[in-house]
Amino acid sequence: MHSKYDKIQEMLDSFKEELPEPDSEWPHEVRTAVKFIHNYLFEQRLTVQWMKMQCRIKGKNFSGTFKFYVGKSIQGYWLGYRIEMAKELFKEEENKGAKILLAEYALLLGFRSPSAFSMTFKKYAGCTPSEYQAKQIF
Repeated sequence: MHSKYDKIQEMLDSFKEELPEPDSEWPHEVRTAVKFIHNYLFEQRLTVQWMKMQCRIKGKNFSGTFKFYVGKSIQGYWLGYRIEMAKELFKEEENKGAKILLAEYALLLGFRSPSAFSMTFKKYAGCTPSEYQAKQIF
């Protein structure tokens, strides 16, 4: 029998698999960064500095280049996907009544703390995670 966490991990994995491929017209560094972000999307260790180091991206202008091609800042790119996934988790029928704490969602989605998750969720979704969850019950 699968635990609620197995189901959530399956959803996270499926979400990552369905992310769009980087545009072939983008510069190599931008495509590499997007693929890297997709691979480590829900990991707390994902930072701009770590991504640049792992992808061997040099130069101070990379953030601007990324935003020019992708349309979002580097961090905004992955945070948007994390919040999109959070919404999917909140909508999932099996999770509506589950005793999954906000702190657990925060950690599963790669946030360092529940407060960071809540602030980011409110910024991107316009309401708190609790308010969003309450809307999904009915």
